[in-house]
Amino acid sequence: MKNEQNGLLKQASTVEFQFMCELLQREDHGESNPLEEHFTQVNWEKFIELIIHHRVYPLIFPKLHHISSKVPADVMKQLAHGVMTNTLFMMKLTAELERLLSSLEGAGVKVLTLKGPILSQELYGDLAHRTSKDLDLLVNYNDVEATLSLLEGLGYIKEYEQPHILGSWKWKDHHIPLIHPALKIQVEIHWSLNPSGAKNVPFTKLWERRRTTTIVNREVSYLGQEDLFVYLISHGARHGWFRLRWLTDIDRIIRNQQLNDDLTFFMDEHEAKHYAGQTFYLCSELLNTPLRSDMKLVAEEKISVKWAAYAFELINDGKIPHKEKLKSYLHHIKSPKRRLYMLLGRLYPGPQDAALLPLPRVLHFLYVPLRPFLWIWRRAKP
Repeated sequence: MKNEQNGLLKQASTVEFQFMCELLQREDHGESNPLEEHFTQVNWEKFIELIIHHRVYPLIFPKLHHISSKVPADVMKQLAHGVMTNTLFMMKLTAELERLLSSLEGAGVKVLTLKGPILSQELYGDLAHRTSKDLDLLVNYNDVEATLSLLEGLGYIKEYEQPHILGSWKWKDHHIPLIHPALKIQVEIHWSLNPSGAKNVPFTKLWERRRTTTIVNREVSYLGQEDLFVYLISHGARHGWFRLRWLTDIDRIIRNQQLNDDLTFFMDEHEAKHYAGQTFYLCSELLNTPLRSDMKLVAEEKISVKWAAYAFELINDGKIPHKEKLKSYLHHIKSPKRRLYMLLGRLYPGPQDAALLPLPRVLHFLYVPLRPFLWIWRRAKP
């Protein structure tokens, strides 16, 4: 599948990006060809900025440590400090996860933990080898209000308030972000895996297929292997894969060889098949992921290569994409069905309408006929 002349890695804008990817491709610390040619070319300050942006420095540090003694001592010291800081924060997140789950389970709320410390333990076997900025908790949408009330009782506050009308939050949004001012910890309450009315597998099904693990002496429930894999594909594609950490997660799952032989059912159920080819192509090109034959077939499709090129522009930038650039990317990768659904969604009232024209709850039905006029009003406002 690889094209030696036009491979994505050869199109990378900097030697630092190429070096980062080549390090991530290395499965162990004892490989030959220690990439010595890079050590005279790498701008170490830019390299550190790059691996911090992509959140892969916990994986890069041990590989640099074993590959060569030519890495500047101050670089290794800076990375060691970053890894230690991340490890301590992950331990803090884990302790808070235990506290939240104890409270929620005590209230009879079923919770599936997404990403965070669970993903670190599941994929890398160590909290130190993956970064996380928050805790993501998936609950049944019928339990959202109870979960929100409980977390607020534990000191969390919403990061922003939005007036939701006519039940729009159930399908226009998929999570509520909160923060604990004293602990400096963010938590997201999810009731769907994907936003904006995208197809979602019912919570009851996900719960039936869940796995459990023990963390800090507590049994924690999380997504089944295939559900997790497909969710991570959809999540990464939605963000343009602008952080390589998301691709390294996919790479690790594939290398672990624990997936179902036939992923078609899960791809269709989560409506993620159109993202899978892009994902597999990027993994193969940037991380040298050993794809299965079925994954190679999807990755080699023209649309997969095309969508991978769109994402690579965001990945190669080495920064958080500008809102308009990400919007343009998302426009390109949406399926016709998804675009139609999004268009229909624009006809349904949302929080912006309620903020622009507050109405008593009993009159919320008026937002439906008023929606076009409110849209024009918002656009006309200076």
